[in-house]
Amino acid sequence: MRTFEEIKQQMYDELAIQMPGLTSSSASSIYKVWINIVALAIFTHEQIFDYDKKNLLEETERRRYGTLSWYAGEALKFQNGETLTFNSDTGQYYYATVDEALQIVKKVAVFEDITDEHPLTFKVAKAGTGGLEPLDPTELIAFKNYIEEIKVAGTAIEYVSLPADTLTIQSEVFYDGNLLVPDLKLKIQAALELYQVNSPFSGAIVKNEIIDLLRDIDGINDVYFNTITNTSFGSAPVTILRESYTTSGYFVYPDDMIETWVFTPKHI
Repeated sequence: MRTFEEIKQQMYDELAIQMPGLTSSSASSIYKVWINIVALAIFTHEQIFDYDKKNLLEETERRRYGTLSWYAGEALKFQNGETLTFNSDTGQYYYATVDEALQIVKKVAVFEDITDEHPLTFKVAKAGTGGLEPLDPTELIAFKNYIEEIKVAGTAIEYVSLPADTLTIQSEVFYDGNLLVPDLKLKIQAALELYQVNSPFSGAIVKNEIIDLLRDIDGINDVYFNTITNTSFGSAPVTILRESYTTSGYFVYPDDMIETWVFTPKHI
């Protein structure tokens, strides 16, 4: 998409060809004012057009039956405790009444692996009092039955809804010795919580992103991770060398993790 300045310059270039004698050093000259007005109008129009085009393409992709994005969108429509209705005209199932209070799935990721016994994998989680949590066994069975009804016939699907992975960091923090450690701990806690909240569902935990986030905290000179591990539910910890993907799709930190960190002052 063209910028406002690019549009304006193109208009000046064309004007110089069409009317070479039209020049002025005044920014408030009539023709320059009109160029600004028209360039802004064109720029605004192109922004709206590009935005609508992007949304239309995304919506078209979401509506394509059987695509990963379609499955993800349909998973969010699941209404716990409700029965599907069959539409004989379209050959598809739907809820006769949409009740958002029953739509318990809040996060979903759908993956495809044609080499696996189950080509499609659904990871889902619901909202709990302390953040994301897995569907309980009854809810998961109901969700499976829902997907099995609407899926493309013959598609084998694996369903994952597990308690959060645990991201554990043992670190040494080098900081400005004029600052108070308790204040730094609060800032670190806030930064880690921000990373957790902003992490995409079933996205990668990237070691260097966390290090950079902590180094950006005012008063911290450097950070060194002695260890950083990800522990999936029922599994042994896995050391993160560069990045790691959660089994559940989301993660939490151990309680009081920062209290085990070493804080080394650097007096300048």
